[in-house]
Amino acid sequence: MDLGVEWDTGAPMPVLIAAERTFVAFYRSLPDPLWDGTPKMRYPLIDEGIGVIEFTNVTAIQMGGPNDEGMHSHWLWGSGLEQYRAHLVENSTRIEESERSSCLHYVLTFHDETVECLAGSAIGRAAKGTLSHAVSVLGSLSTRREPQD
Repeated sequence: MDLGVEWDTGAPMPVLIAAERTFVAFYRSLPDPLWDGTPKMRYPLIDEGIGVIEFTNVTAIQMGGPNDEGMHSHWLWGSGLEQYRAHLVENSTRIEESERSSCLHYVLTFHDETVECLAGSAIGRAAKGTLSHAVSVLGSLSTRREPQD
């Protein structure tokens, strides 16, 4: 599934923010015409190639294993699940179990983690600044409250 942003295959540490709003922030895959195939280092204090996926109407979300080396142990392996990609699971038993037929089942496979989410939609976009800046901004969005009358 194409969410409009791709993540770097070698970049670990996606960040999950789950509060009133739910986001996953990560290092985007950036084209490098001079890349020679050796692993690239990402520098958290200066790297500004950040992507964000926002999930709406979240019913459930989890982040954890398997990582890319253990992906073959994931319950969806062999059903089209690939490493370093976004997936939309069709006919998901997790949706049936949640008793919310209006949600969709998303699986995001990263280098070190897998994110699974039952949500109404997922929207991807590039973010400005470093990963820590993006997370701090998203964190404030997820907890911001509208003024009370």
